[in-house]
Amino acid sequence: MNTVTIFEGADGAGKTTLIEALAPRVKATVFHHGTYPGEMHIARHYLASLKAACDGPVFMDRSWLAEPIYGRAFRNGEDRVGVAARRMLERVALSLGAVVVRCAPSFDVCAEAFARRRALHGEYLDTKAQLRAVYHGYQEDLRTDVPVIDFDYTSQSAPDLWRRIEVVRPKVNDGPGIGRWAPGEVTLLVGDRMNSHGGDLDLPFISFNRGGCSAWLAEALEATEVPERDLYWVNARGLDGVAIKAEFVGMLKPKQVIALGAAARTWCATNRVLHATVPHPQFWKRSKSTAPYPLLGLLQEAL
Repeated sequence: MNTVTIFEGADGAGKTTLIEALAPRVKATVFHHGTYPGEMHIARHYLASLKAACDGPVFMDRSWLAEPIYGRAFRNGEDRVGVAARRMLERVALSLGAVVVRCAPSFDVCAEAFARRRALHGEYLDTKAQLRAVYHGYQEDLRTDVPVIDFDYTSQSAPDLWRRIEVVRPKVNDGPGIGRWAPGEVTLLVGDRMNSHGGDLDLPFISFNRGGCSAWLAEALEATEVPERDLYWVNARGLDGVAIKAEFVGMLKPKQVIALGAAARTWCATNRVLHATVPHPQFWKRSKSTAPYPLLGLLQEAL
């Protein structure tokens, strides 16, 4: 299984040393995500790292999870990823068995390392006060549906950490979609197919076009507190128009199946998949956006 492991933590928390110790053991490709100065929408950088897991294990040195934490400490609260893109990235990450390692020695340990490194070659943050804000942000405000493991390099070893990671890593994604593959525990959402104009992947409702229905739906799910860990997403057809096979439904054993639109309903009916149907989110966004989207009520009932 090609997987993603995300390393997060304040400056001086030991991420780089830990990654250098673990990456050769599992032959992981490492992606370092920096400050991206001057860029306002940076979700595509993180998506590119996730996509690389198709070719082998991936380590991410920081991810979209760092954006709001550093934004509050360093950029007057600016978040260059946003709610919708964050949910989409988490959706892809869950399908890749992602685990977050939060590097978390004491603040004093981080502050000492930060001061030493800043004197040698500079740091992203300017002051110890900013470092403290980031440190506490990781402790108090790290929001993710991906499993999180804490690691303190002053008292724990890298080999022991890797064993812990493999214990909590999400199940192998045995289906054609994305989200959390958890038989018997999730709702299956069936869409039509990726719009060939402006899409990022041939995957359901993954598009960073802020005017599209994918972002609108992600924000609606967030507003109603429906977590991505309770959802598995699939398109009824690929970009080539060919219908996907339905055998995976029997393996997933979803709590409920909801068809998003007429094409998804037809796929469910053709494959004798018991389902409920709601209007496609694109229709609802254009025509009835001021009314509650029926999908949200069905998901809340399941929760």
